[in-house]
Amino acid sequence: MIRKIYFKSLLNIGISAILSLGSIGSFYAQLFTPGAGVSDVDGNNYQTIIIDGKEYMSENLRTSVYANGDAIPNVNLASEWSNLTTGAWEHYANDITYENPYGKLYNWFTVEDPRNVCPTGWHVPSFDEFGLVWDEPIAQTSLIYYLGGQSVAGGKMKINGTQYWEAPNEATNESGFSFLPGGGIGGGGANPFSTENMGVFGRCWSSTTVSWSPDNAWNLHFFPGSTSALTGGNNKKWGFSIRCMKNSSSAAIDENSLLNVAIYPNPANDIIVVTAPIGSSITVLNINGQVIKKQLTEGSETTLNVSDLSAGVYLVQVQTAEGIATQKVIKK
Repeated sequence: MIRKIYFKSLLNIGISAILSLGSIGSFYAQLFTPGAGVSDVDGNNYQTIIIDGKEYMSENLRTSVYANGDAIPNVNLASEWSNLTTGAWEHYANDITYENPYGKLYNWFTVEDPRNVCPTGWHVPSFDEFGLVWDEPIAQTSLIYYLGGQSVAGGKMKINGTQYWEAPNEATNESGFSFLPGGGIGGGGANPFSTENMGVFGRCWSSTTVSWSPDNAWNLHFFPGSTSALTGGNNKKWGFSIRCMKNSSSAAIDENSLLNVAIYPNPANDIIVVTAPIGSSITVLNINGQVIKKQLTEGSETTLNVSDLSAGVYLVQVQTAEGIATQKVIKK
């Protein structure tokens, strides 16, 4: 792991001042390296960071389209938002000036849509990938575990200072995650499903449903006066920020990785044909890595019926005695 030393806060300090000894703040360990960045099909560019070998966006998602180019509806009436069971987004207070740097707010139905709200090759992290905690041990391969656990990871993941967060903001941002308090859509009282609490809290969805409460999904949230990275389970109709994570398997996605495997047509309508040795296993996953279909090959050529799948991007994975071939397939 590469570790560097950098200045805790250089915001609003001129270059000449940085060069003078009196301008240098306290030091702390940088727990990330810069990533290559990523762009979505909507034309937005995002900075990325690499933490413990995994790459994350260091900005909130801003896209208004899924990875296949289909539009995500912009819904800004509370009466409509509360009845949704499909994806939607809104700017905070329906004001586009909040898009930079806070991004858009999305309901969870956008997260689960197989067309993928993240750029191709990226996904919304799961409960275990974030390292959320709810009466069970934290996943030791998770982001929060790597950052020292729930009680301290939040301070390392929030952008520091009080330009965006209300004081006191207990944050160092040494992970480079740079999370912002974009507020949310939801709650009760006199104005349910209105935007609220920008600067007071920041939440981002995970891709995981609450198992004992299927109308709710897990999210990661932060407050200014705390160093904790907290676990929340909220109604899927609510709107929060989204951060994306690069697929760990994306580098291995190769249409010709096994000589005896072919997957076609692509794009596909109702049928996908898989050519593979008899006894191979075929798995169809959505872009978040959730298994949608699974079957064994029926011969050297197997027909897979995908007419029941929504339009979007899927991963078709074929496991043979030689290894695993994975191909992205667009379902029209």
